[in-house]
Formats: sequence, structure tokens, C-alpha cells
Amino acid sequence: TAHFPPKWDEITICVTKDQFIIKKCDEIVRDDDSVAVGMNFQVVCEPREFLSYDIQYQSDITFCLREFKFLLGLADLLNLPMTMYFDSRGR
Repeated sequence: TAHFPPKWDEITICVTKDQFIIKKCDEIVRDDDSVAVGMNFQVVCEPREFLSYDIQYQSDITFCLREFKFLLGLADLLNLPMTMYFDSRGR
């Protein structure tokens, strides 16, 4: 968890049947309301790197980085697996 810069407030997890991606994108809204996106960080994991990996639909979910780092640290400290369940926006 120490590898995430402290100034980041959110990260996005993107899942497909073949990949688990953690990424951080910065969106910059220009004066003409156009959006420029710059990729700062991306980690790609394959399903074989997990104890269990079952994805029905491609999904993206954005987390507050502070809480995500806390959960990762707690799972690591207690040597417990971390399980994530989500199926649609807000669930």
C-alpha cells in the first residue's frame, strides 16, 4: 500500500474475464468543456494470480484510495484473503 502516492484520492478497478486492472486516471476539464485524460498508473493482473476469479460482466468500480489502502493493509496484517463482490453501479 505504500506504493500509492498520498496525493491520490481515488483509484479505479476494471475487471474483465481475462484481466484485473487497477488504474489511476486524471481528468482535466478545459475551458471549452473538453476533457483531457492522462494515465498516471496502471497495474494489470491475470486471473491465475487470484485464489478465485469469477467475472460475469466487464465492470469498473472507483474506490476512495484511503479506504482501499486500509482494507489492503488489514488483510495483509491478518494474513486474510480479500474478497470483492459487485455487480452493477451502486451495488
